[in-house]
Amino acid sequence: MEFIEDKIYDRVDFAKSPLGICEYDSCTFKHCVFTVNSLAGSTFIDCVFENCDLSNLKLTHTSFRQVKFKGCKMMGLRFDECNPSLISFHLEDCTLSHSVLVGLKLKGTQMVHCIAEGVDFTDADLTNAVLTHTNFLDARFVQTNLEKADFRHAINYGIDPTQNKLKKAQFSPDGLSGLLTVFGIVVK
Repeated sequence: MEFIEDKIYDRVDFAKSPLGICEYDSCTFKHCVFTVNSLAGSTFIDCVFENCDLSNLKLTHTSFRQVKFKGCKMMGLRFDECNPSLISFHLEDCTLSHSVLVGLKLKGTQMVHCIAEGVDFTDADLTNAVLTHTNFLDARFVQTNLEKADFRHAINYGIDPTQNKLKKAQFSPDGLSGLLTVFGIVVK
């Protein structure tokens, strides 16, 4: 596999100029558009994606290690098809809606100021995750480890405390209704 280091990709449409299956280390992708198969099989280490459109990508056997996504459109991604070893990424101001993170170990992940509507977090480990200021409308949390996770100022989540690990998780007082709806309790 080819190794590419410290390269900046700016405003590249990878439908016209495909990104090869390589190991990318400390590369930056700005305002890029990715096609359906453009990342499958590649490895990204310490890379940054800024204002990119990654929606509906195939991520089969893709590796993300210490990757930062900022302002990216990432709808419909199957992160559960990635290489699960050492997967780690941080998201800020991203739209992650209808993506799948089932069964992933994402301890300490940051998802700040994001839209995560309809995301499936079933069986994921989000211990110590920072999930603040994020919209979790219709997100699925089942058998998810959310111990010490920070949900302060997150909105629209519905988390069943009997189906998830929540020890020492942090919630804002105005978000507590998201923990009570499963019991039929209405907070006004």
